[in-house]
Amino acid sequence: MPQQTQHVLLYILLMWTTFVSITQIVLLSLFFTAGQRGLCPECGTAGVPDKLRGMTTPPQNPSYDGLFLGKGMMLTFKGRGYTGLPNQTEIEWIAANPSEKLITGSKGNLKILLDGYFFLTLQVTLCEKSQKNETVELTFNQDVKLKGWIHQNTVSTGVLSRAIELSAGGLLKVTISSGGLCINFNESLTHLDIIFITKV
Repeated sequence: MPQQTQHVLLYILLMWTTFVSITQIVLLSLFFTAGQRGLCPECGTAGVPDKLRGMTTPPQNPSYDGLFLGKGMMLTFKGRGYTGLPNQTEIEWIAANPSEKLITGSKGNLKILLDGYFFLTLQVTLCEKSQKNETVELTFNQDVKLKGWIHQNTVSTGVLSRAIELSAGGLLKVTISSGGLCINFNESLTHLDIIFITKV
């Protein structure tokens, strides 16, 4: 094939690929922006189908004071000493940001007032190393939900956490297997954090 014919074919090929590339860019742009520009026949003014629009509005439930699934509340508790039985130490919790609608507390118990999903985080730290291994338990109605250990060469459980569904009326309690232990009540070392998410 002569050299001049190759040049003409090369220009035609370049023009064709340029045209196809520009067409693809335009079509992809229209495809991804069609719903937002109202080109969808089932869509309302914002480009969201009417079938989906009703699903994004959560149902009203006055008992949760405007909280819906995906919304919730975070509570932080700092420990304060309280000894229950002679052979164990119970920790009394004081809320840093109290909510009488969600949790109330007295002595070593925290009473849950609303059904829902709870993310519990617990850390307990002693003032000094223990003479023996200690077991730390967070119970809900006497059923163990979190359990950790403080060994002879450590002073803390580390962070224990769990997501769980809890029902209203139940009691949360944190106990340590030995009585009369010195607990470090610095909020960064001994704390109970609760994230509550409503159940619809």
